[in-house]
Amino acid sequence: MIKYSSYKNRKEAFTLVEICIAAIIIILFLLPMFTLLSQGNKDTLHNRNEIYARNYATNILNYCGVIPYDSPCLDDTSAPIEYKKGDTTDKIKERLNGLVLVPDTLDKIDLNIDQKRYGNFKDLIENVRLSIETIDAGWTRTYKLITVTISWKEPGKSVCNSVETSGMVTR
Repeated sequence: MIKYSSYKNRKEAFTLVEICIAAIIIILFLLPMFTLLSQGNKDTLHNRNEIYARNYATNILNYCGVIPYDSPCLDDTSAPIEYKKGDTTDKIKERLNGLVLVPDTLDKIDLNIDQKRYGNFKDLIENVRLSIETIDAGWTRTYKLITVTISWKEPGKSVCNSVETSGMVTR
């Protein structure tokens, strides 16, 4: 800091170099905080999308749980039923809704991903896979193992994330 002193007029001032150095020091202290906030935001979005995927997979699984065991739509499939991004028809919804005579109460179950509840998650989904396997373990009951896999790709990332949820339906 340079001091100008005279008997009548005394002034103190900062030089431009001192102001620039102070600005650089402040920026260096604030930069890690902004990076931390940005990473926290990305992690929050990733967690939100994972929750949406688990919720959607659980909805499909729960829908399969209320369908009668011997229903044609729960037949053992040699290949999993898949819905991929860009498909014009949703094969999973078509299979679960179209092939079975469901009670009137089941008509109210919605397998769609509504914009209000899931935001833009529908646009991120890459693949939805439904696999049904009949298991006969020699017990008094047979059961079907139902596995739902949801894969999605987050903006700016090249790797797909996926969630797999399984459940059983017994006779």
